[in-house]
Amino acid sequence: MYCGNNVYSRKLKQNGGSEVFGNHTGCFRKGYGLGYNASISHVARFLAEWGGNYKPYIKQKLYYGDGDVPDGFQPATLGQSLSRGYALGRVAKAKKVMRKSRTTTPTQHPPSGSIVRSPKWGK
Repeated sequence: MYCGNNVYSRKLKQNGGSEVFGNHTGCFRKGYGLGYNASISHVARFLAEWGGNYKPYIKQKLYYGDGDVPDGFQPATLGQSLSRGYALGRVAKAKKVMRKSRTTTPTQHPPSGSIVRSPKWGK
Protein backbone atom coordinates (compact mmCIF):
# COMPACT_ATOMS: atom_id res chain seq x y z
CA MET A 1 0.00 0.00 0.00
CA TYR A 2 1.40 3.36 -1.06
CA CYS A 3 0.78 6.24 1.35
CA GLY A 4 2.65 8.94 -0.50
CA ASN A 5 1.36 11.78 -2.63
CA ASN A 6 3.35 11.28 -5.83
CA VAL A 7 1.30 9.99 -8.75
CA TYR A 8 4.56 9.32 -10.60
CA SER A 9 6.16 7.21 -7.84
CA ARG A 10 7.90 4.13 -9.19
CA LYS A 11 6.45 2.18 -6.27
CA LEU A 12 3.00 2.34 -7.87
CA LYS A 13 1.74 -0.43 -10.19
CA GLN A 14 0.82 2.14 -12.81
CA ASN A 15 4.50 3.09 -12.99
CA GLY A 16 5.99 -0.40 -12.94
CA GLY A 17 5.99 -0.95 -9.15
CA SER A 18 3.90 -3.27 -7.01
CA GLU A 19 1.87 -0.93 -4.80
CA VAL A 20 -1.49 0.81 -5.13
CA PHE A 21 -2.67 3.95 -3.37
CA GLY A 22 -3.95 3.23 0.12
CA ASN A 23 -6.81 4.92 1.92
CA HIS A 24 -6.65 7.07 5.06
CA THR A 25 -7.54 4.27 7.46
CA GLY A 26 -5.05 1.87 5.89
CA CYS A 27 -2.24 4.43 5.90
CA PHE A 28 -3.01 5.38 9.50
CA ARG A 29 -2.86 1.70 10.54
CA LYS A 30 0.33 1.15 8.56
CA GLY A 31 1.92 4.14 10.30
CA TYR A 32 0.76 2.95 13.72
CA GLY A 33 2.30 -0.47 13.16
CA LEU A 34 5.56 1.04 11.94
CA GLY A 35 5.72 3.40 14.91
CA TYR A 36 4.81 0.82 17.52
CA ASN A 37 7.18 -1.83 16.19
CA ALA A 38 10.16 0.40 15.39
CA SER A 39 13.24 -0.45 17.43
CA ILE A 40 14.27 1.60 20.44
CA SER A 41 18.00 2.22 20.56
CA HIS A 42 18.11 4.38 23.70
CA VAL A 43 15.18 4.04 26.10
CA ALA A 44 15.71 7.27 28.05
CA ARG A 45 15.80 9.39 24.86
CA PHE A 46 12.85 7.49 23.44
CA LEU A 47 10.74 8.14 26.55
CA ALA A 48 11.79 11.79 26.65
CA GLU A 49 10.69 12.20 23.03
CA TRP A 50 7.47 10.17 22.99
CA GLY A 51 6.38 9.84 26.62
CA GLY A 52 6.12 13.47 27.66
CA ASN A 53 3.71 16.33 27.20
CA TYR A 54 2.63 17.43 23.74
CA LYS A 55 1.38 20.71 22.36
CA PRO A 56 1.15 21.27 18.60
CA TYR A 57 3.06 24.15 17.10
CA ILE A 58 0.56 24.47 14.26
CA LYS A 59 -3.00 23.47 15.06
CA GLN A 60 -4.92 21.94 12.19
CA LYS A 61 -8.29 20.26 12.18
CA LEU A 62 -7.41 17.34 9.94
CA TYR A 63 -9.71 14.40 9.28
CA TYR A 64 -7.79 11.11 9.02
CA GLY A 65 -10.76 8.87 8.24
CA ASP A 66 -12.34 7.63 5.05
CA GLY A 67 -15.62 9.02 3.82
CA ASP A 68 -17.16 12.44 4.12
CA VAL A 69 -15.09 15.08 5.89
CA PRO A 70 -16.95 16.64 8.85
CA ASP A 71 -17.68 20.36 8.82
CA GLY A 72 -14.78 22.42 10.09
CA PHE A 73 -12.15 19.82 9.12
CA GLN A 74 -9.99 19.39 6.08
CA PRO A 75 -8.94 16.02 4.69
CA ALA A 76 -5.47 14.81 5.60
CA THR A 77 -3.21 13.55 2.84
CA LEU A 78 -2.28 9.86 2.89
CA GLY A 79 1.19 10.86 4.09
CA GLN A 80 -0.31 12.85 6.97
CA SER A 81 -2.44 9.83 7.93
CA LEU A 82 0.67 7.63 7.89
CA SER A 83 2.61 10.17 9.94
CA ARG A 84 -0.17 10.58 12.51
CA GLY A 85 -0.44 6.80 12.87
CA TYR A 86 3.32 6.52 13.33
CA ALA A 87 3.31 9.15 16.08
CA LEU A 88 0.44 7.51 17.93
CA GLY A 89 2.15 4.13 17.60
CA ARG A 90 5.31 5.56 19.19
CA VAL A 91 3.28 7.15 22.00
CA ALA A 92 1.50 3.84 22.66
CA LYS A 93 4.87 2.05 22.80
CA ALA A 94 6.26 4.67 25.19
CA LYS A 95 3.26 4.22 27.49
CA LYS A 96 3.77 0.46 27.43
CA VAL A 97 7.48 0.82 28.27
CA MET A 98 6.65 3.21 31.13
CA ARG A 99 4.01 0.81 32.51
CA LYS A 100 6.51 -2.06 32.38
CA SER A 101 9.22 -0.01 34.09
CA ARG A 102 6.87 0.75 36.99
CA THR A 103 6.21 -2.97 37.52
CA THR A 104 9.84 -4.08 37.15
CA THR A 105 11.08 -5.88 40.26
CA PRO A 106 14.71 -5.72 41.42
CA THR A 107 15.41 -9.15 39.91
CA GLN A 108 14.14 -8.21 36.45
CA HIS A 109 15.90 -6.31 33.70
CA PRO A 110 14.51 -2.81 33.14
CA PRO A 111 13.79 -1.70 29.56
CA SER A 112 17.19 -0.01 29.21
CA GLY A 113 18.84 -3.41 29.33
CA SER A 114 20.97 -2.66 32.38
CA ILE A 115 20.78 -5.11 35.26
CA VAL A 116 19.39 -3.97 38.58
CA ARG A 117 21.06 -5.83 41.42
CA SER A 118 19.39 -6.40 44.72
CA PRO A 119 21.51 -5.49 47.79
CA LYS A 120 21.76 -9.16 48.83
CA TRP A 121 23.72 -10.03 45.62
CA GLY A 122 27.43 -9.79 46.28
CA LYS A 123 29.31 -6.61 46.70
